[in-house]
Order: sequence, then C-alpha cells, then structure tokens
Amino acid sequence: MRDSITARLLDRAAREPDRVAVHLLRSAARSSFRDEPVTMREWIHGAGTCAAALARSGLRRGDRVLLCVPTGRAFLEGFLGACMIGAVPVPLPSLDGFARPTAFVNRLTSVVRDAAPSAVFADRRTAAHLRRSGLLDPTLPLIEPRSLERADAPEGQPARGDEPNLIQYTSGSTGTPRGVVITADNLAANVDAMGKALQLNADDRVVSWLPMYHDMGLIGGLLAPVVHGATCWILSPLEFMLRPASWMQAVSDTRATLTVAPNFAYGLVARKVVDEDLRGLDLSALRAAINGAEPVDPGIAEAFSRRLAPMGLRASSYFPVYGLAECTLSVAFPPLGRGVKLDHVRREDLASGRAVPMEPGPGSMAVVSVGPAIDGHEVSIVSVTPDHTPLSDRQVGQIWVRGPSVSPWYFEKHHAQRERRTSLRTGDVGYLADGELYVVDRLKDLVIVAGRSYSPSDIERAAEQVEGVRVGRSVAFGVADADLGTESLVVLAEVQPRSPEELVALAESVRETVAEQVGLSPKDVCLLKPGSLARTSSGKLMRRDARERYLGGGLAGAEALRPKLPVRLVDAARGVLFRFMARRRASED
Repeated sequence: MRDSITARLLDRAAREPDRVAVHLLRSAARSSFRDEPVTMREWIHGAGTCAAALARSGLRRGDRVLLCVPTGRAFLEGFLGACMIGAVPVPLPSLDGFARPTAFVNRLTSVVRDAAPSAVFADRRTAAHLRRSGLLDPTLPLIEPRSLERADAPEGQPARGDEPNLIQYTSGSTGTPRGVVITADNLAANVDAMGKALQLNADDRVVSWLPMYHDMGLIGGLLAPVVHGATCWILSPLEFMLRPASWMQAVSDTRATLTVAPNFAYGLVARKVVDEDLRGLDLSALRAAINGAEPVDPGIAEAFSRRLAPMGLRASSYFPVYGLAECTLSVAFPPLGRGVKLDHVRREDLASGRAVPMEPGPGSMAVVSVGPAIDGHEVSIVSVTPDHTPLSDRQVGQIWVRGPSVSPWYFEKHHAQRERRTSLRTGDVGYLADGELYVVDRLKDLVIVAGRSYSPSDIERAAEQVEGVRVGRSVAFGVADADLGTESLVVLAEVQPRSPEELVALAESVRETVAEQVGLSPKDVCLLKPGSLARTSSGKLMRRDARERYLGGGLAGAEALRPKLPVRLVDAARGVLFRFMARRRASED
C-alpha cells in the first residue's frame, strides 16, 4: 500500500505551509495576467471548510460527491475537502463550460443517473440551473462554495489502498461516458511514475489550461506536480479558447519548465495564433511540452516546433505521450529531451497489420513514438481476434496494459462492478518496436475495407491538408456498403461558406487527396458549416456521434455535397475487385 496523494498533500502543507502551490491566472489585459496565489496552508484550510460542509450534509466515507465548479479555488478546495473525509469526488464540467444550457444537461444526465451521488458541490449559477432542470433529486444536498463559513475539517480517514479515491468519467467520444474508478493506490502509482519519467522537482514550474474535470488537467496539470514539490500556474479553459496565445504567454511569463495539452491545442498555436501575439515571448525554459489525450499528429508537432523556435523553444522539448483514464492517466512516456521520434512505415502493409519500415515518401505514413511504458507498468500488443494472441514487434494489434495504475473496474449504477481487471484492453490499436509504443488509432474507429484496416486519424490528416478544410475539424468513418460487400469510407469536414462551384471543387480535392495519400477513395465527402461536428467537453471530436447523425440524416441542415456518379462507379468497380481478391485468397488458403 502506498501513501495516498491526499496524505502527501497534507504532509506537504505541514512541512511548507507558506509555499505557494498554485497560481490561478486570469487575463487582466491582452498582454498581462491577474495572479491569485494559493499557499499550501490556504488550500488546506479552504479544503477543511469544504470537508466540514460536506460532512454536515450527511456525506460519509465512500459516498460520491459531484464537483461541478469552474477551474479555480473552489475546485481545489472542494476536491481536496472531499478526499480528506474519504468521500469520492466525481469531477464534472460546470455550466460555464457550455455555450448552451441544454448541452450541459445532456452531458450530465447519464452521469448523474449512473453515479448515484450523495451530494453536489456546485457554483451558484450551475446550482441554480441544476435545480431548475429537474436533473437532481430535490432532497439531494447541493452545496455552494461561496455560501460556506470558515470551519475546521472534521475527523476523517482519506481513501487508501484499493479504496476508491475518485471517479473519472470518460469524455464520451466513443459512446456514453463511463465512470472509471481510480483507487488511492492507482492514483499514487501513476503520480509516482509520472514524477520519475518527468524528473519532477521543486524547481519546476508547470502551466496548464486544461479543465480540472479532465484527468490530464487534474492529475497531469495539478496533483502530480504539486505532490513532487513543483508550482503550478493554472489558466481557465475559457481563457485559452478565447485567446489561444494566452497559453504561450503564460509559459513565457512564468518561465515554465513544463506544460501539458492535447494535440489540437498545439495545432491552434502553430496555425492560428497571429505573429503579434507571439512577439517577445521567451520559451527557452520549457523542457517538456507534453502532448497527450488524443492521437499526436506529426505535422502539428513539426509546425509547432518550427513556429515557436524563434521564441526559444527547443524541438527536443516536444513530448508526445500516451494514456487514458482507465490507467489513471499515463501509460507511456518517451525519454526526456529527445523530441519527436517518427517511424515511417508502408501504408499498404500497415492496413494489413504489419508496420514495415520504409523511407519517407509516397506510400509511407509517419507514426509517432510515445516511448516505453512508464515505470512499473507493461504494454503488450495482442491480436484483435477472440483468442487475443500475443503479437511480436511491428505487428499491429490492440494495446493492452498491466500495472498498478490500471483501474480495477467501472462504476455501475447503484453498485460497483467488482469483476476486477488484471489487464486493460485499451481499445486502441498500435505496435511495439524496440521497446517503444506507436499508437495508430482507436480499434472501434478503424475503417475496414476488404479486410484491410485504415486509420481515421490518418485519413483526417490527409483531408485537412486541402486548403479550405478547417484543421482539427474533420472526421472519417466507415459505413456498411451492400454494393461493395464491405465498408465504404465517409469523410465529413467543416469549411467556411463559399459558392456552390467552390464547394464542389473542394469536395473533389478532399476525395483526391485522401485517395492519393491513404490509398482509399471516399465514397462520400460531406462539407459542413463550422460548428457542425460535435466535440466532447474535453475537445475531442465525436466520430461515433458524427456517424450516427450522418446515417440518420441529422446533417441534412448543413451544407453537404456528395461525389458525383463517376466516383460511385469507380467504387463499385473496386468492389468487384475486392470480392475477386477475397475469393482468390480463400482458394489459396
């Protein structure tokens, strides 16, 4: 049994009560921030007040409490306060994170029903909306942080060992959000492994804008750094979304040594931030720009490093990682200071399940290494067939993980699913080479045509190379095709409004570019108005939602174009060829 993260935070507060652990940043002007420092003493005292309020509401050890407050002091104190009395915090978005209240209710509906909370900790605006929505049982205690009076923390025993420490609901990018139970030992093991991989220490300064209800924001941007003695500067997600340059400005102003964000954020900075907002920045102190939570695009990595090199950013600081909520957060980290390592493989062979190296050029695909498994953990590749046969180096299959960070179960409605996991079947596809992991895509998202598997991320990157397609705003998926007897490829892409003639030409360019680069011609290319594609609360595009809306006609209101008849004829001809090849392979077997 490891010392819990809660115990370590309390210990740090006892040793360094006046040490500033967190700086909460808010924009005061276009080029400056208002800084609210929070010392360890202040954090613990505020958490004690929240713990007392939660206890008075009847919350007991092991009970679940929903945390629906924006990034800020209230979240810090509410989260730790729940942990101090052994309750189980369930971090969720607040109303501030949604443009429409209906989207907020839709996001929380399944979670509230599943989590069966004993209390809700929410800011005033969110609390008022929750009451009006009818989402909560009227008898459920609803605690507003601003209404609390100073109180000492009650006696309590934080979670330890195999006891649940928090429940992290998945983003829902591949379906209904599921509650991942993170035990005290899971959390401690992952924080320890991250600390070792990143060599976290008291001299580190970490900048994050990620939401606290996201595991990467909560654990990677807050808990792991603070436990290892570092200091955190935290921007609200809204600050970043309104002005992406504020992230790099904060890194420069604080002389940050580490920062953390998903792939799309690096793309925004590389391609959308204007030169004026980057002028005068100094990023030379940054030793790790951590990129995770979604597939790492090698093109974005190169563009980000090149764009910010004049500001002192070292290419060696780019740090692509792999993780998921079911392993607490982190699974694989590369060596520090190496930068991006690419494996150029033959696309044609990758579709058949083999990662065959080749020189960069036509027919090749660059896959980013996310390094070896973190300390104390093991990554293996197994076949996607029911027998789950272990695969050797450079064979493509499903990624499995073993180790102390692996969540034992999902939380199910009104009871915990106690069938304990020993190996985590991630649902992601990749391969190992020389001890390092290369992630290709989500297993459920693969487009399978005539027995060959195509990565939707690879297809989307190809589509987004076409001028006019919004970067990070396309999805690719397969749909059953009775004519072909296999799946056909569909590409949806957001574009700015333009004339019908231009849209026709743009759709054709997308089709041709995808066919040329990936070797698969889309049967359908839909060009959509900006904002048509749904995202999760953490910014991930929802491929499954897009596919369901496409099949159900839910995209009819957006501008959509389909390829002309000749493309369908070509696809039909290819279908005949696919069936012929399949029969030939069967006869050879």
